[in-house]
Amino acid sequence: MNTTKRICLAFDIETSGPDISKYDVLGIGISVISNDMAEVDSVLFKTYFPKDVKFEKKCWDEFWWDKDEILTKLEYKGLLTKDERLKEVIDEFQKIRSKWETHCRNFGIEYKIVSDNNVYDGMIINQLISKYLPDTIGLPFNASDGKYAPFYETQSMIKGFLLGTDPKFGLKNDWGLDKKVKEAYKIPGPKKSYDHNPANDAYNIAFDFVVLMRISEGDFKKLKCEKLDAMEK
Repeated sequence: MNTTKRICLAFDIETSGPDISKYDVLGIGISVISNDMAEVDSVLFKTYFPKDVKFEKKCWDEFWWDKDEILTKLEYKGLLTKDERLKEVIDEFQKIRSKWETHCRNFGIEYKIVSDNNVYDGMIINQLISKYLPDTIGLPFNASDGKYAPFYETQSMIKGFLLGTDPKFGLKNDWGLDKKVKEAYKIPGPKKSYDHNPANDAYNIAFDFVVLMRISEGDFKKLKCEKLDAMEK
């Protein structure tokens, strides 16, 4: 039985376009998963103002045209302005990071922070920190003590893992790689789906990271190699 003490904090961001100086942050999600794959914290920050939002055409056509239900869940219905709400959210985001960093440090627990796209999600978080918390240092530094800490990206880790598992595995597609890992190893499935709700997506990002750590520690049995070969056909 694996006795590693580990906490993984993942976050995910949904936007209406690639540049938040022109477009909007629709929502930010945080999920914290322990090494036994149990979710111990989950936060959804709603920042969608439907009457005051601009969607980039490509972003709308690719991600949001059929996601009315998700957009409704991301709608902010409080009294703050968009600017006030984003300041409130990034402040709370940093407080949550700090809380879990401190908890892990105090109890000797291994702490990891991840996203599935460091360049994009990390960039947006740091833009918000720079704008609303100018005296605060951003990622990859800790929110609690300002010290540098690794900031992991599950997408790149999964690609490398699959290539290491079978060098002939070509990775012809960047999407669905987490499913390929689950098909290659005997792993319990996640309890939430990727659906563009950033809290749910953050859960899956954290789940995937813990899966990779547990595989590296020998906790999950590898299935037959033919399983990987079949994925490429």
